[in-house]
Amino acid sequence: MIARDRTHMPIPQTLISNECLNSLSEIINDITSGIDTTINAGKKKISANYYRGQKLTLPDGSVVQDVAYALGTLYEWKCAFCESKRYKPQVEHFRPKKRVTGPAPNPLGYYWLCYSWTNLLPTCKDCNESKLNSFPINQHHNRVFTPSYLLTQVLDQDTLLYQNSPLIDEEPLLIHPEYVNPEVCFSFNFKGEIRGIDAEGRGEMTKNTMGLDSKDLNFFRQKEIDICVEMIELAILYDVEQMFNDVLNKIRSRALNTAAEYTLLYKQIYIRFEELILPILPFPVQAIVIELYLNNRDLNGI
Repeated sequence: MIARDRTHMPIPQTLISNECLNSLSEIINDITSGIDTTINAGKKKISANYYRGQKLTLPDGSVVQDVAYALGTLYEWKCAFCESKRYKPQVEHFRPKKRVTGPAPNPLGYYWLCYSWTNLLPTCKDCNESKLNSFPINQHHNRVFTPSYLLTQVLDQDTLLYQNSPLIDEEPLLIHPEYVNPEVCFSFNFKGEIRGIDAEGRGEMTKNTMGLDSKDLNFFRQKEIDICVEMIELAILYDVEQMFNDVLNKIRSRALNTAAEYTLLYKQIYIRFEELILPILPFPVQAIVIELYLNNRDLNGI
């Protein structure tokens, strides 16, 4: 999980179309009616044709949905949470659109955010299925249940944004990678296992909610660490300094490549080399390797 920035991206046309805005108005009116049958009808009106987007033909002739395509482009076709490319990213609602389970539940969900651009993230199938309708927050008494309106009874667009009240007052425990820096919230060990490290508990809660410590993810991350170890062992075997520098530069390049899988892991491999790589190497070469690492590392920009 790495930080992203969508402030430079225009909102996809579908989400600001009159059809989408009219649909949102109908959904809000139905769900706030207080009538069970009308509420259920309102939930059913939430349409993937809007939050995934209308069809768009690219210059190469391929047909995509504009919201899903914009999110895929922003996150470089990785899952926003686990950084995997095993599955085609799905459009996930950061705050669930139809119901919230767990502590301080909300049976109606954040229905008014169903088409909100900043509430949409690309996630893989596994993370999506693990999250389901969870949205843990720190301030349970601040759970938001209804949209905010201006005095003119028009939906207040500013209150739809993550960083504004009343949403920010919930103090979300699930990390949104565009508003909370994941790099200060997670740590890995030499087995590829992840844990939360921030004092607020957001890393640990996100790990548990999204299943970031699954056997599959641990296996794939351990495999990346093993590849690094194998390359270093070969470098030591054949041409200590030059080959080691080449390997170290490859690890650094991977840590800077935001389009590749598991960027955060590679950043930590490079920065926390002594903890993640050194213990796996044969003891007789550890002293040589750590000296080479300390003499040749370049932490600028990592």
